[in-house]
Amino acid sequence: MKSEKKSLILSTLASLLVGILGITFSIITNSGVILLDGLFNISYFVTAIFTIRILTIIKRPDDEKFPFGYGYFEALINAVKGLLILGVSLIAFFEALMSIIADGREISSEPAIFYASIASVAGLLVTLLLHRSYKSNKSPLVKADYHNWILNTIISSTVLVAFATTWFLERTSFTEMLAYVDPVLTALVASLSIGIPVRMTWHALMGLLNKAPSFETTLKLEKAVNTALSGLSLNKVYVRMVQPGRVPYVLIHILLKEDENTLTIASLDLLREKILKSVLKLHNPIVIDVLFTASQKFAEPTSGFSEV
Repeated sequence: MKSEKKSLILSTLASLLVGILGITFSIITNSGVILLDGLFNISYFVTAIFTIRILTIIKRPDDEKFPFGYGYFEALINAVKGLLILGVSLIAFFEALMSIIADGREISSEPAIFYASIASVAGLLVTLLLHRSYKSNKSPLVKADYHNWILNTIISSTVLVAFATTWFLERTSFTEMLAYVDPVLTALVASLSIGIPVRMTWHALMGLLNKAPSFETTLKLEKAVNTALSGLSLNKVYVRMVQPGRVPYVLIHILLKEDENTLTIASLDLLREKILKSVLKLHNPIVIDVLFTASQKFAEPTSGFSEV
C-alpha cells in the first residue's frame, strides 16, 4: 500500500475497529490495560480524522492567508496526536496505581486472551503495511502513524503474554496474586509507552518553533549550495533551513564581494536555477529563496532591525 492517503485511511479504520473492540472487551473482562489499549486506538482515530483532512491542506501553495504555506499544519497535528496519547498514558498510569493500592482487581482472562490475540495480529499487519508505505512515500504523517502502531502492537502483545500467564496461574496455587496482574501490567505498559508520544510531540514542537533539522542534513545542503556557487567571487554564504513538515524551507543569503559588479538580474536568476538543481538532489520537493547582497548586515544573523 504505497498511497499516502490510502495508508492513513487504513490506519484510521483499524484504529476505530480495534478501539471499539478494546473498550467492549474492557467492560467484559474488567481489565484496565485493555481499556488503555482501546483508548489509545480511539485517540488515534480522532486525530487520524484530522490527519486525513490535513493531508489535502498541506499540499496547497502559499497564499495571502498563509504566506509561508501550510506545512506547519503537519507538525501541529503530530504535536496534538502526541499530547493526546501522552495524556491517555498518564491517566492510565495513575489509575493503575490507585487500583494497586486498593488491592488490585479481578479480571476474566479467557476473553482478555481472545481480544489480545486479535489486537496483536491486527496491529502487526497494520504496522507492516504502514512501514512499507513509509519506505515509498517518506510521509511524516505515515511515519507518525507507523510509530503509533508499533506502540499499539507492543501493548497488545504484552497483554496477550500477561493474560496467557494469568490463565496458567489460575490453575496453580498462586491465585492470591492474580488481582494485581492487570493494574501492574497497566502501569508498566503506560510508563513504557510514554517515550514515543514524548518524542513525537517534542519533534513536532521543534518544527513549529522553526528549529533547524539535524546538523548532518544542514551540512549536506550547505555543501550543495557552495558547489553550485563555485567560481563566484563571494565573501560568505548564510544558509537557514527549517522543516516543520515534509517540505523544507531554505533561505540563502549570498554575501558578494563589493568588486563583484558584473552580475545582472538574468545571471543571478541563472545562479538560482543552478542552486535549485543542486539542492533538489537532496530534497524534493523544496521551497527555496536565494538573496544576493554585498552588505554584511543584510545577511548575518539578527534579532531584528531597529535602525538603519
